[in-house]
Amino acid sequence: MKLYLGVLLMGWGLGLFGQEKNSYIFPFSGKKTRFRTSDVYGALRTDHFHMGRDLSTLGRERRPVRASASGWVEEVGISRQDYGQYIFLRHPDGRSTVYAHLDRFHGEVAEWVRGEQYRLFLAEGVFHPPAEKFRVQQGELLAWSGNTGRSTGPHLHFEIRNPKNQAIPPGSVLDIPRDKRPPTIRRIALRTLDTHSRINGQSGRIELKTYKYRGRYYLRDKLSLHGNIVLEAWTYDNQRGGGGITRVSLRLDRQHVFTYKMNKIDEQKQKSYHAHVYISPQKPWKRFIRLYPWDGHNLNAQRGNGKMYFKKRGRHKVLLQVWDRSGNKSSLIFKVNKGKLFTKIPPNYPPGVSYSVLENLLMVRFLTGKPAKATFHLSHKTQKISPSYHMNSRDIYLWDLRWGIPNHVIKADQKINLSLQKALPKQDISLSWKHIKVNLSENALYDTTYMSSKYQISKDQSYEIFGLDNQQVVLQDEANLWLYPEKKYITPRTHVYRVEREEDVFIPTTWDETGGSAFYEENIGRYTLKTDTIPPTVKVFRSNASELVLEVSDDMSGIDRWDASLNGEWLLMSYFPKKEKLYALRKKSDASFGGIFECLIYDRAGNMEAVAIHL
Repeated sequence: MKLYLGVLLMGWGLGLFGQEKNSYIFPFSGKKTRFRTSDVYGALRTDHFHMGRDLSTLGRERRPVRASASGWVEEVGISRQDYGQYIFLRHPDGRSTVYAHLDRFHGEVAEWVRGEQYRLFLAEGVFHPPAEKFRVQQGELLAWSGNTGRSTGPHLHFEIRNPKNQAIPPGSVLDIPRDKRPPTIRRIALRTLDTHSRINGQSGRIELKTYKYRGRYYLRDKLSLHGNIVLEAWTYDNQRGGGGITRVSLRLDRQHVFTYKMNKIDEQKQKSYHAHVYISPQKPWKRFIRLYPWDGHNLNAQRGNGKMYFKKRGRHKVLLQVWDRSGNKSSLIFKVNKGKLFTKIPPNYPPGVSYSVLENLLMVRFLTGKPAKATFHLSHKTQKISPSYHMNSRDIYLWDLRWGIPNHVIKADQKINLSLQKALPKQDISLSWKHIKVNLSENALYDTTYMSSKYQISKDQSYEIFGLDNQQVVLQDEANLWLYPEKKYITPRTHVYRVEREEDVFIPTTWDETGGSAFYEENIGRYTLKTDTIPPTVKVFRSNASELVLEVSDDMSGIDRWDASLNGEWLLMSYFPKKEKLYALRKKSDASFGGIFECLIYDRAGNMEAVAIHL
C-alpha cells in the first residue's frame, strides 16, 4: 500500500511539475516550417536580452494564436509600448507562457477585457481576471497575431517562463528542430586597462577582424600585446534571426580567465544587459559581449575577472569558445608575440588636437613637436609628462584619472580644456556644468564614470544641443537631468528631445523657476529643446453603422491621449500608432454606431484637436 501510494504521488508530481520535453506545442497550428523564426531567445538587443522567440508571420497579421499548453489566463495587457497587446497563461506545472504583439483577443477573454475597459474608463492597461476564470486547453484559440507595441513588423513574440518568472529557452520544453550551425565570431575587440598596456604599440580599444579556416576562427592581424588587456566578442548564433549565445569561455595559456553561461533571463535584471554588452555608438548593430565584469554588475552568469596579463617578450595563446542554444560550438585561437613583426593598425581618433576617456584612462593627443612634454594642470598641482608613444604625427599622452582629474592640458601653444567630473557607483551624486546638471542615485551606475558636458548652438541660432561627452555611460536606474538654455522658449509647449540618428525622441519635461528644463532619462545622450504648438492632424477615415475609424498623426511630440463619446457616453477607442488609426469599440461587439460622435485628441506637448460628426 505504501509503495502504491508513493508511486501514485510521484506520478502526480511529475504530471504537475514535470519537465517533459513535448508537453508544450507551437502556438501556431499547421507545419512549423510555415512560420519562420525571426529572432531567438537570448539575442542581444540594443537595451535588453531577448526573452523569447519571435515567430514571423510572413508579413501578415491576424494569424490564429493558440495555447501552447493547458492552463488559465493570468494577465492581459494593452499598451503602445513593449509587448503591445499580450496574454500571460499560467500552467499547472508552475510555468507560464507569454503571447505578445497581438492584434486582438478572442472570445470570452476579449469580451471581459472590453467590459473592464468600460468599467474603468481605460483604453490601455494591465488586467487580471479572477483566478482560473478563463481556463484554456492546449491548442485552443487565444488571439490573433499582430504588430502592436515595440515591434518592427508583424510577428508573434512567444516566451516560456519558469515558476520564478524567469524566461527559459523555449526549446527546453518545446519540440523545436535542432539547429546544427555553429555560431559566428565576427570580430573581437581588445582594451588596455592602464597607462603601461599596449596593443600593437598603442593604447585604447581596438577592433580586430576574424577569418574562418577548417572550422576554426583566427585573427587576420599579427599581435604584440603587453600589460593588462580585456577582450570583447561580436558573436551570434546562425539560427535565423541571430543571437542565442548561451555560453562563452575565455582562456589564456590554458588558464580560465572568464566564463559566462545563461540558461534563464530574470526580467528584473534586464538592465544588467548594459553591463554585459558594448554597443558601438556609430554602428549600434555591432554588439560585443564584454568578457569582463563591471563593478556594479549583478549577472550571476559571469565567473572570473576577464583580465589577461601579457608579458612584453613572452609568448601567449588565447582561446575563445562560444556555444549557441543547441550546443553548437565555435572557437577562436590567436597567438601573441609570436614574432617581432606585428600589424600596424590605423588609429581611430579625430584629426588635430583631441582627447578621449576609456574606463579610467585619459588619452590626450597633440601635434608632434617641441617641447615633447605636456603639462597637466590639476586644481592642486601641475605635472609634466613625456609622450607615452607617437603615432600619425601625434604625441599621445596617457593619464590615469585615479591620479586626479586635470582641468586642462598644455603643450606649447596647444591647449585642451577638460570639464571632466567623476561619478562613483553606490553613491548619490550631483554633477553640474553651465548648461546641464545631472543627479544620479546610488543605484544609477555600474562602474566609475567620468563625464564632461558639451554645448553647441546651430549656425543660424535656431536650436541648441546639450550633451554629455562620454557616450558609453549606461545606467541601471533613471537619472534626473536639467538643461539650462541660452535661448528663450514658450515653456508650456517646449520639451526635451533626445537626439537620435533617425528621429528625435520626445521626453516629458517640466520647467523650474530658474529657467531650467527638468526631465528623467534612462540613457545618457545628446538633447535639444523643441517647441510644439501645432495640434494633431485628425480626419475621419471610415464611418458607418458597424465601423468608426479616425486617422490621426502628429509630426513632432506624438499622440498622447484622447477622450471620445457617443451621444454623451464614454466611448472606447483603441490606438494603433503604426497604422495611425483610432478604432472605436462598442461595449457590446454587435452594437451599431449612431448619433453624435465627439472626440478630443491631445499630443504630448498639450496641443488639442477636436472632431465631431453625426453618424
